[in-house]
Amino acid sequence: MPSTPVLHHNRGVKALRYTVRIDREIRLVKTEAFNSVLVDAAEGATYLVTKGTCHTASRLGRLKLVEYTGKWPRCALLWARLKEIVAEVRHGR
Repeated sequence: MPSTPVLHHNRGVKALRYTVRIDREIRLVKTEAFNSVLVDAAEGATYLVTKGTCHTASRLGRLKLVEYTGKWPRCALLWARLKEIVAEVRHGR
């Protein structure tokens, strides 16, 4: 049974700024914060990653991703991002 995917933030290596790892194996690399629906091909599990999730990972260093169990992951991703934008506007960021 594979472990839970982890979103890592690497401060020193710009080419590996955000990486998604499962059991220390790098599965995805991004150089900037991103919005995406990630699907694990082996398990069929779905994970949502937003720019807010990337920001939290940059503060903490790493963050365990929580599996999305709903039927419409893209709609959930849009809704989560919309909530982040509204929160940023309310707090004046």
